[in-house]
Amino acid sequence: MRAKKWCAGAAALCVCLVLGDSAPAAVRQASGPYKPESEKDTPAAITATVRRYAQSWYEGNTEAMQQTLHPDFSWHLVSVSASKPSSIAQRSGLGQLDVTDRGLGRGVVPSARKADVTVLAVDRNLASVRLLLTDRTELLHLTRWNNRWLVIDALSEAGAAP
Repeated sequence: MRAKKWCAGAAALCVCLVLGDSAPAAVRQASGPYKPESEKDTPAAITATVRRYAQSWYEGNTEAMQQTLHPDFSWHLVSVSASKPSSIAQRSGLGQLDVTDRGLGRGVVPSARKADVTVLAVDRNLASVRLLLTDRTELLHLTRWNNRWLVIDALSEAGAAP
């Protein structure tokens, strides 16, 4: 009797583990109708979003930062040094809003603030952008979500931009 209960529990555990590994990730759905954007307006709209992202970081403006971030935003900082092992720090969108609110970007004096934006690629509703800030370089991925360009991912490397 005891063996049967264990086997039933083990089988249920195996089913959970197998299904758990193959279960689809959470899906977010945009709201409202899709409105096509003119191709000539796309780079300007992407650049404006990235400039707002950078400006809100420097100013510590969480409301403006939130308007530039996709709900599933993630940020990664790659640190490579000759004297220690490489590392990656990461944070979610809420983490990004928290550090923005704490004013970590305000430490850069306004006259030294840099936000050079280069749109690297655009493919319909996806874009890749290089953002050179005063203290780091960020490679951003954006998506056109609810008819607005939003930053969904940031890969950052510390150090002054070239």
